[in-house]
Amino acid sequence: RRAALAVHNAQVTAAHVRVSQALQRALLPRALPVVEGLDLAAQYLPASTGSDVGGDFYDVYPLGAARWLVAIGDVCGTGAGAAARTGMMRDVLRVLVREGRPLVRAIELLNDVMLESGDPLQFATLAAALVSMRESAGGGRELEVQLVLAGHLQPLVVRPDGRVDLVGEHGTAVGLVERLDLTCTTHVLGPGDTLLLYTDGVTERRRGDEQFGVERLRRAGGAAAGRPAARLLTVVRAALGRFTTSPHDDDIALLALRAEPSA
Repeated sequence: RRAALAVHNAQVTAAHVRVSQALQRALLPRALPVVEGLDLAAQYLPASTGSDVGGDFYDVYPLGAARWLVAIGDVCGTGAGAAARTGMMRDVLRVLVREGRPLVRAIELLNDVMLESGDPLQFATLAAALVSMRESAGGGRELEVQLVLAGHLQPLVVRPDGRVDLVGEHGTAVGLVERLDLTCTTHVLGPGDTLLLYTDGVTERRRGDEQFGVERLRRAGGAAAGRPAARLLTVVRAALGRFTTSPHDDDIALLALRAEPSA
């Protein structure tokens, strides 16, 4: 009887893990768009490989031939509840933007939906951007980025010459209060410029009482200046690994988009 109970418990646990991991995979894009002139890369590192689905997510959603909704966020909690909240946020934001709502208004309406649920844990930080490809004055391609930060960390723009800038203006997290304070800022990525979005699992990575922090992230970004988006993420992960080898206790999401230089 003890052996049968142990086998049954193991089967239930394994099934729970499979369901949770399937939920986690469903929250992330199956593949990033492949577009000439746009270099995209993303990595997601869950803190747990078991049944605790994390609340970090990223999304790249095509809105037309040369326009995309790009988002990254961190939803409160773990498990199936966090997965449900994450999926709702992603899908509601997609629908509102696809229907033509300005980005700030779309996030305000998303906030209304979250508050109407009455779930005290249903809040999140979010960085959302409308990215458009256009011809530059010099005849090449550049990316225009309209960026809104709802309680989320400022992304980095890594220039080919090694300069690294923090961009965007801090705003209110979604799902907490009725009135949000949000600002949409516009940024242009010239050939070779890369926008790096990330969740706080990166900057809050700990080595004792010390955090990895934004300045180390800036140095890692500068070390990969002018390199493809995937290489930038590899350099950031290597910097995190040098900072500490201990297992991370928070999910990590990284999303980079680069305006490719003309051939």
